[in-house]
Amino acid sequence: MPYFRVPSEGEEARDPDTVAIEEAAAAAIYTCRSQFGMPRDALVFEAGKALGFKISTPTAKLLIESAIDMAEQQDELTAGPRMVK
Repeated sequence: MPYFRVPSEGEEARDPDTVAIEEAAAAAIYTCRSQFGMPRDALVFEAGKALGFKISTPTAKLLIESAIDMAEQQDELTAGPRMVK
């Protein structure tokens, strides 16, 4: 089971530079599985939200997209033509 940190109530937004790709992958896997799949763009946004990123910055987007790619290579997620599952 993948684990990732979530921000506490009132905690400041997290900096994507302080999040390991493995943690971002865990958030993407959890988010995707909890919704039984979703479009890639939505997964990037929702996984960022789960990690506590306030807005989707280019750095956050790159981190999560790379994490999704890594999860796909490890057969944790599967990318289809319209959805990631």
